[in-house]
Amino acid sequence: MNRFAHLLDRLAYEPGRNNKLRLITNYFREVPDPDRGWALAALTGALSFASVKPGVLRTLGLERMDPVLFAYSYDYVGALAETVSLVWPSSPGAADENLPLSAVVETLQRTSRSDAPAILAALLDRLDVPRRFAVIKLVTGGLRIGVSARLVKQALANLGKVEVGEIEELWHGLGAREKDLIVATWPSPDAQVDAEAKGSTEWLIRLVGDTRAAKNELGIAPGAQLKAYVRGASAVTSGRINQSFTALRKLARLDVVTDTDAPQGASIQIVVDEATYVLPLEGVIDIEAERARLTKSLQAAQKEAKSLEGRLANPAFVEKAKPEAVEKARADHAEKVAESERLEAALARLG
Repeated sequence: MNRFAHLLDRLAYEPGRNNKLRLITNYFREVPDPDRGWALAALTGALSFASVKPGVLRTLGLERMDPVLFAYSYDYVGALAETVSLVWPSSPGAADENLPLSAVVETLQRTSRSDAPAILAALLDRLDVPRRFAVIKLVTGGLRIGVSARLVKQALANLGKVEVGEIEELWHGLGAREKDLIVATWPSPDAQVDAEAKGSTEWLIRLVGDTRAAKNELGIAPGAQLKAYVRGASAVTSGRINQSFTALRKLARLDVVTDTDAPQGASIQIVVDEATYVLPLEGVIDIEAERARLTKSLQAAQKEAKSLEGRLANPAFVEKAKPEAVEKARADHAEKVAESERLEAALARLG
């Protein structure tokens, strides 16, 4: 109990986090079980005594001294634990008795509510001021010494020379705790999937995604509002367009036109299911300049893909080069082939 009382006293007056961490780590290293186990529970807020309430302490304090003097002392000190530990009459030899922390905890845990006042009073009689303070802090459940549970777990990690994440994993694997972040079971709803709603959502995601990708390929600003003329839409798709008109304006920046044919000229054509969405490009971009840019990029991508293909076809490179170099060449080749296909599709959209 001496070591635990000394630890609480040092932690209460130590402002620095690293120094607190060092004090806790040293305590766990030097103090044997079961005392350090009970200290761990106390420091992390996992230790409580249902039979002892703060009101019991107040009653005991009033019984041991003049009520007016107790009230003045409490008002001056400002905290019940400090007040009771200071004003409690000391017994001869109290400072000499080395009572283990485990003995205190086990005694308090076995105590019934009716016996709690007498047992707690007898316990306080056997202790000096620092240890009385520690016991009172234990029974009230509020240490208030500037130490979080996370800091205590970090001290354990430092002691064991492991990452604090391993301590967290073990901590929650040792059993349910009242203050766990997640205590409820994962919900298992008994609901049927709405096939139409699911289909409409997937259709909207594809149309918005393909529109954004096409804009990006042609260097069109994502926020540019374009008209989309629809061809070949079924009754189901027409219904989805009407239902999602506002979403398409906000997410794809499209004004969908269903009752007019698309004008002649260069355009982006996006196919989703059976319908084609034609996005005219006149006045949106410089079509000839964009075609030239895409052609140049396509030629460069194809050239690099061909070069990588030749390297990978060379047995000397595949057999003698480092495996990671061969894997990188294969990945680069696949990337350039995919880039060439995207650029060819973009050129095809321009007509």
